[in-house]
Amino acid sequence: MIKTTRTRSKDDPLGRMLQRLKDPSSAMAEIGKALVQSTRTRIKSTKTDPDESPWAPWADSTRIARTKDNTASKGLLYKTGELSRSIQAQVTNKQAIVGSDSPYASFLQLGTSDMPARPFIGISQKDKAVINNILLKHLKS
Repeated sequence: MIKTTRTRSKDDPLGRMLQRLKDPSSAMAEIGKALVQSTRTRIKSTKTDPDESPWAPWADSTRIARTKDNTASKGLLYKTGELSRSIQAQVTNKQAIVGSDSPYASFLQLGTSDMPARPFIGISQKDKAVINNILLKHLKS
């Protein structure tokens, strides 16, 4: 029995797709960028968790303090912009991890005994669709 193998050339569509599967780093970089933007939008604009549920409102004491220092109009989780600016992605060729190095990010994300959680990091249904589109685009190009 004679066994033959066929190597795929770069000009072969399947060969190109297989090559992209070996190194998905550019897709992961694009996914990381999209998730950072989505997370920042949650913080700055939508004020919702990744499931698109609105965050718990401020405690009366927080609302009063934010009114006094004229930052109430910026809304939940946005006072100076530090949290939003701290959102970053660490990307490898196999994953994109989105997070914050802000010292208070975990308290906001998970809540405390005195404050409800207001999750801002996570993957929404819209994010999943964006990720799928990015992966499809990279497989096809």
